[in-house]
Amino acid sequence: MEGVTRETHSVREHPANPVFNPHRNYPHYIVPDPEVGYRLYYNHAGGWVQHVAHSKDGINWDLPDLNVGDFDRSHIPDGPNNVIGAGEINGLFYEPHDPDPDRRWKMIVRPTTRTFKHKRWPYLNLSPEKRDQMGVPYELRVSPDGYRWKFEAETNHWKGPTADFDAPTYQPYAGSDVFRTRWDPVLRKYVGNTKHRIGPDFRLSSIFHSARVVGQIESDDLTHWSAPRIYAYPDSINAAHQPLNGMHGIYEADGYPYESMWMSNLSMTNYTPATNRQMRDHNLMDSRPYIKRNWIRAAASRNGRHWYYFGDRKPLVPLGPDGAWNSGYLRAVNLVTTGGPIVKGDELWFYYRGSTIDGPKNTWGHAMGIGILRRDGFASLNAGPDGGLVITRPFVFEVEGRLHVNVDAGKDGSLRASVVDEDTAEPLPGFTEADSSVVVGDSPRARVGWRGHETLSPHKKRYARLAFHLKNARLYSFWIE
Repeated sequence: MEGVTRETHSVREHPANPVFNPHRNYPHYIVPDPEVGYRLYYNHAGGWVQHVAHSKDGINWDLPDLNVGDFDRSHIPDGPNNVIGAGEINGLFYEPHDPDPDRRWKMIVRPTTRTFKHKRWPYLNLSPEKRDQMGVPYELRVSPDGYRWKFEAETNHWKGPTADFDAPTYQPYAGSDVFRTRWDPVLRKYVGNTKHRIGPDFRLSSIFHSARVVGQIESDDLTHWSAPRIYAYPDSINAAHQPLNGMHGIYEADGYPYESMWMSNLSMTNYTPATNRQMRDHNLMDSRPYIKRNWIRAAASRNGRHWYYFGDRKPLVPLGPDGAWNSGYLRAVNLVTTGGPIVKGDELWFYYRGSTIDGPKNTWGHAMGIGILRRDGFASLNAGPDGGLVITRPFVFEVEGRLHVNVDAGKDGSLRASVVDEDTAEPLPGFTEADSSVVVGDSPRARVGWRGHETLSPHKKRYARLAFHLKNARLYSFWIE
């Protein structure tokens, strides 16, 4: 690159935010639905009741009256009976091509008995202290329609030696409220992201003196899982350049294939010791004398298993201002099956849950919002009025050869492209900068051609490099069709 700077971008808030405000509830998963538009699966925190909401546009949500089961309604708010079960949702999968129609929906659940009698787990009749010592069981449930569920199998995820090194009797094998599972269509594996705490690490939180880290497990059937492998650990840069005091680490992670790579949302977490005034103003419990803050940062991978912080670690979804619905901590609301955003035309919609303390004794209110990013808009290469040059690595393509760019060439801006020699970077005849068509304006899908050549087909199946010549422009991505 010459005369070009790299910039990472944060989402912009949807003007309707928060688009779903269930107060004490936890939005978890969004499902595109051809009949109703979208389904939202969420948990009611008072007993971890499972609910479903419907939306035609992904913005305005209705509560359907489903009446799909016989539930004790003592823990359920008045209103439509949109309850589908109980237990914390840790994974949701819609697999319409499953040969068994009764298994086309799958759910990983941490069960609870607060809403109806659950006879399967004697574990659930024990005291909370005994349950913590035993670990947290998970189970696989299946459904023909995503509303009516039945138990299929216990998973092995919760068994085995503890992985929470700093608290060996709590959440063995990393089962917790931040365990998330997804299907990876490229790896052809179910992937789970696990929670661990490793210490002592005195660079980090003065409360825990340990690092909150993330592991990855994999499965072929949602019941048998590999051992967790730690892949994300807060480093010295996190500790030295944190936006708040009290950096603890990575609260939660997910991942999703995106075009030719993988992206992930890391929910970074701070536990800052509370002042006496904060203890009073926020009605904090003596057992939790700290202020908790989470924001979402992007990570990336080239193989789906080894990850790195994306760009300059700028928040992908930043915290809202003090007192706002999203000022406390942020966690992703995943797209069912693969995670990640919903593609809306030329935009990426990231659904996320924002939380803030809104009641006595450190109680939290929750709402769901949408963060909007230009498609492929995670980062851009920017050139000013003096111009800039970007030369790609060598690559081979096998398709027809239509070159597209996602570029914002605003006022007095432009983009041209040339094809250059793999070794010398000299322009190839007929594909020079002077031969190139000119892209102006803001276009997420502009075509580039050359005089006498509408495509790159003369260079098909051979190594080539592209050179992009920018002036007052931001280049977000390119692709060949």
